Amino acid sequence: MGKSGWGMGKGQTRSQNCRIAPPEFEWRACESVVHDVGVGKIFNEDGENLSETKNPVLHSMPCKIYADDNANVNTYFKSYIKNIDDENFKSSFRGYPLQGKKISVPKGYMGVTFFEYKKPETDETERNIYATGTFTEFTYWNYDKIPSKNDALISALDWVDIAEALHSTENETTSS
Repeated sequence: MGKSGWGMGKGQTRSQNCRIAPPEFEWRACESVVHDVGVGKIFNEDGENLSETKNPVLHSMPCKIYADDNANVNTYFKSYIKNIDDENFKSSFRGYPLQGKKISVPKGYMGVTFFEYKKPETDETERNIYATGTFTEFTYWNYDKIPSKNDALISALDWVDIAEALHSTENETTSS
């Protein structure tokens, strides 16, 4: 079995066995990237157009994944998610309280999930990753605090809009 991205929903999902790290934890998010829709369509190794696939339900958890296994996500995680308000959630994972927020991929972009059959042994080795799907939103979780613009991932997504404004011409800016 290989490493897969952190996706949750639709019952059985891979990459569920997690060790909870201390407060200075390292994020292991969806192993996904934001891809510019204008570049073209995204195809998987079988030639299937992933740009037209149904959005998966994804959760970015504040932990490392040390296993590649199945988990009954609907029963053991999804059913315990509670709404705090319209956009914030609370839950727990392995006894640790979580606060979550639904995050949208910036307009004009799409998120892409990948699968890696075998992680390379060295950094110099070529990696083979395969696109498995696309998404437009995901739930971002923190330990015991509501996600905000101060979180690295959320502020990185804000840079997409800032970079676009910085690199646009004056005509593009005034016509928007």
